[in-house]
Amino acid sequence: MTQIFIIIGVISTLGSLIGIAYKIYSTQQTSMREEYEFAKAFLTENNLHPFALQKGYQAIAGSKDIDLKVIKYILELKDSPKALRTFVAAKRYLDFDKINKRIICKEKYNLQKMRVANITGAVFFFGLAFIQLFLMPIVEINANILEKIVLILSPCLYAFFFCRRFNMADNAKQLVEKQTKFDNPPTTEPASAVNIRQIS
Repeated sequence: MTQIFIIIGVISTLGSLIGIAYKIYSTQQTSMREEYEFAKAFLTENNLHPFALQKGYQAIAGSKDIDLKVIKYILELKDSPKALRTFVAAKRYLDFDKINKRIICKEKYNLQKMRVANITGAVFFFGLAFIQLFLMPIVEINANILEKIVLILSPCLYAFFFCRRFNMADNAKQLVEKQTKFDNPPTTEPASAVNIRQIS
């Protein structure tokens, strides 16, 4: 009887997680539409005060810690939304070469080694979870169903962490290597034509 209640609890938890995931997805859809409306209004706005201009670029980037010249440069790249998200996520490892006007990796970091280290960590913990799942029917473990589920899922959480870090390092590496601009770059300044150099 106890195991039945545990199973019901696990199913209820999974159902709640699915509901949360759907809510997050719906929120992201709404957020994307709001971002489009904001970017469209911001880049076509006239007579913006330099303070509003600065805040507008920071809002587009979703961060106050990125130089406005970097934001403006990224907006000139193809697939600039992904490039901007990547730079914000990996800003600890990336820098902007103001002389050559390119995004570079900071000297003390090696993105290729980070990729290898994180994919190795992900494979190790996924492998550990698989081994536990494979051995559990064979080796008798003194644990209830919930404890067994936790035992299997715990390495998966670590593997997920390493996968996210690998994805971040991989995107950062691609951003550094492939900074392709539009043939005819679109305007990245509001219609007020306030020069970004005045506020940077």
